[in-house]
Amino acid sequence: MSEYLKLKTHIDSIRSQQLDELETKVDLGSNFYAKAFVPDTRYIFVNVGFGFHLQMSLDEADEFIDRKVKHMEKLAET
Repeated sequence: MSEYLKLKTHIDSIRSQQLDELETKVDLGSNFYAKAFVPDTRYIFVNVGFGFHLQMSLDEADEFIDRKVKHMEKLAET
């Protein structure tokens, strides 16, 4: 769940800073990172589970994250 909340924070940052492009680092595993360049921040890829990633607009990603976190919180309560 923390990864989704972290992504939501990054989306908010992209919006507040009005970034059109972005330089970042991507975690390749075992704390090994590679530089990445995002030429168009209108769309991002979101891990939707089972190893699948979907391209979403920032609004779609926000909505997906809200639903996913709500679902995970509900599961944690039971």
